Amino acid sequence: MIGVKKMFVVVITILLFMVAILLIVDGTFLNKKYAKVWSENYFGSLEPIQHKLIAGGLTASSSHNMQPWLVKIVSDHKIELYFDMTKALQVVDQDNTQMLISQGTFIKAYENYANAYGYDAHIHYHEPNFSAEQPLIATIEILKNDTAQKVDAISSSSWMVDEEEVNKDMDTLMMEILKDHDGFSYELMGESRLIVFQNFLLQGMMVESTNQKAMEETIEVFRFTEWEKNQYKYGLTIDASGVFKPAIQSISKLLANDWKQFGDQGIKMFKKRLEKEHTYILIKSHQPTYKTYIQTGQIYQEMINKFSEYAIRPSVQVLEKYDAMKNINNIFQEEYGEGKEVLMIIGIQDRIEDSVRTPRHLVEDILIH
Repeated sequence: MIGVKKMFVVVITILLFMVAILLIVDGTFLNKKYAKVWSENYFGSLEPIQHKLIAGGLTASSSHNMQPWLVKIVSDHKIELYFDMTKALQVVDQDNTQMLISQGTFIKAYENYANAYGYDAHIHYHEPNFSAEQPLIATIEILKNDTAQKVDAISSSSWMVDEEEVNKDMDTLMMEILKDHDGFSYELMGESRLIVFQNFLLQGMMVESTNQKAMEETIEVFRFTEWEKNQYKYGLTIDASGVFKPAIQSISKLLANDWKQFGDQGIKMFKKRLEKEHTYILIKSHQPTYKTYIQTGQIYQEMINKFSEYAIRPSVQVLEKYDAMKNINNIFQEEYGEGKEVLMIIGIQDRIEDSVRTPRHLVEDILIH
């Protein structure tokens, strides 16, 4: 009996020791600086108004969560938005179109917060010089709108939800969004064409996941643990929650050295995602320019705001144009572009619960002084 008790104590001690190691490796008990931008307290602590609006812009979605934004405050009423080229994806986004779309999401989120605080935002787009370290993307000026109703406090997870939008169908919402964006069209991809369409998406994912350079780039921008999320405050993360989160994150970090295994896991996760997506929206334009891609990001960010009862995520693989993807990209564009270019593919899922809050920079991280 004594031997059994001793064995039980030893086993429990070992298990507790292993749990402690995982918690330390993951950094579970760290102050989560990377999540501050989602807090109402953070917004309340910011002054002047431009800092609040920039923080609002930081809640925007971005490709690979790279947040490729740098901001120079020119005055109390004007900022300049720059492309942080250190965030460029050299393999999968060689033409910088994903990053241009990400610039548009920031602009739209910034504009939304400006409107909520009683300002109109006027945007002047610049043609970016990608040979520069920090290409200028846009100049944004805010002007007071005395007829607007200013909010007292802004929560990035609450104020943007418009209850009137919930019962509108997707066609109605898309027409409302695109009415201010000339040259764009959209296509809803529903049940009748879903299997063939998703097969295209899966092919793209398989091409990317079996490409060593693409996978190594993805691993490079993956933040597996709480330590890494705090250190970088940008990049991809594991969509995990609950008591097993530290173990999942720590073990995933240990296994990330093998790009083939990492790619195989990516394919499995993508297949699970496809099972949940019931509709796709294709955003298209004829002969797109740099400005078109930026505005595509603005459209996508507005969709996030208006499609409040859905979870929406872009699928970018078949739209990428590096050598390994060119063939499937050409086939896809011929099949679904219909004389235009598909700029974004957006998958729609039913929203079950709030999404995990991904890491975000703080305002001071992106300011140019």
